[in-house]
Amino acid sequence: MKRFSPAILQFPELWPDETIYSLLAKIARVNGIGHFEAIGLLLGTDRPMTVIGCPVDLRHFYEATEGAYGSPSALLRKLTILPMLANLGVTSISSLKDVENGNKRPELGALIFGINRGCQWRICSECADRDRKIYGIAYWHKVHQLQTSQYCPEHQLKLVRFDLGRMRLHYHLFLPHDLKSNIVDTDDHPTNEIRNTLLDISLLGRDALADDMPPYAADITQATFKQGLERFEILKATGELDLQEYFAEFARKFGTDASASKLLRLAKASKPSQLLNGLVDFTRFCRHSSASSL
Repeated sequence: MKRFSPAILQFPELWPDETIYSLLAKIARVNGIGHFEAIGLLLGTDRPMTVIGCPVDLRHFYEATEGAYGSPSALLRKLTILPMLANLGVTSISSLKDVENGNKRPELGALIFGINRGCQWRICSECADRDRKIYGIAYWHKVHQLQTSQYCPEHQLKLVRFDLGRMRLHYHLFLPHDLKSNIVDTDDHPTNEIRNTLLDISLLGRDALADDMPPYAADITQATFKQGLERFEILKATGELDLQEYFAEFARKFGTDASASKLLRLAKASKPSQLLNGLVDFTRFCRHSSASSL
């Protein structure tokens, strides 16, 4: 197989809110090279065995693209969701430097979704139409691939979801127009309240993605959580989370069991307590802090 040198590759422009995966797919198409060859040349793996699971050497990508898309720090910010995850405390701030300099090599899927499994590929029909008018094709937007995104934050439309098994993702770099036959026709009809809640969550995801300010200190974040929990009156006098009251508030907020089940399914949770994530640990922190101050 003829191996291309990065020096003779053409590098298309980066479009607004574009994922690194989408950019790699464009580079492969513009240069007429195979998908494995493209990621091998650009991501720093000599003999890649997978596309979506390929480790990404961001320093190598910067050098292979001759700085066309900015410094490794700019690549991390513009093409991935890792800075957002670090700001939210999902991953450490210090790990970003390791990714920038190539010492840490996350899988390609993790740079798009933040996870390596259970990826949900989505587009907004309005955004896709606009992209086609401006650029000729639709592409993958970072904000639409967030696990929190069920609606487009800009157009407030339910996102179109694609059924794309991981096995196919091992071999191909897909763009939305490749997947017309893979659209999932959902029959979800949430109540207005649930729809508005899911839209609010999508808007929060967009804002978190755009936030490039230094993260708040942990004690400020904890105090904010505590204030919110107190406002909903679901904390016990001891500072512990009152799970029974939480479940009751959940039922009051989202109505019938069927509606709640639908919301949980959309959130990939099997029970309301899973939606708390780190909040239970936080209430333990409150309890220990209160005890230590006595």
